[in-house]
Amino acid sequence: MRLQGQVAMITGVSHAGQVGYALTAAFAREEAHLAISAHKAERVKARAEELRAQGANVIVIPADLTTEEGVQMLAQETLAAYGHIHMPVNLAGGLTRYGPPDELRLADWEAELNNNLRTALCLPAREYI
Repeated sequence: MRLQGQVAMITGVSHAGQVGYALTAAFAREEAHLAISAHKAERVKARAEELRAQGANVIVIPADLTTEEGVQMLAQETLAAYGHIHMPVNLAGGLTRYGPPDELRLADWEAELNNNLRTALCLPAREYI
């Protein structure tokens, strides 16, 4: 197995039909150790159970990756569990507010910016890798 023993920390693993879950499942088949994250705890926990049923070694770290605290928690808990992060993979984000632009409020736009721009910076600092 090409990734056996490697640690992959993957964000955006909340829905079975999305890229984050598909990539995580592929890494699991290659026997990588997995730390998966999404904002909604119940969703990421459900994905972890599906992966464990297939024999994956996976930990769940629900986190709000629009905050520095959430990013630090993700990296620190991954390191506490596995001792290293070989492959940080950021797939967090996505649209959450829908409608014609002229009908969205400023708060809707700010939520989208946080969800898609701030999470793009969520990969841990070099000190964690």
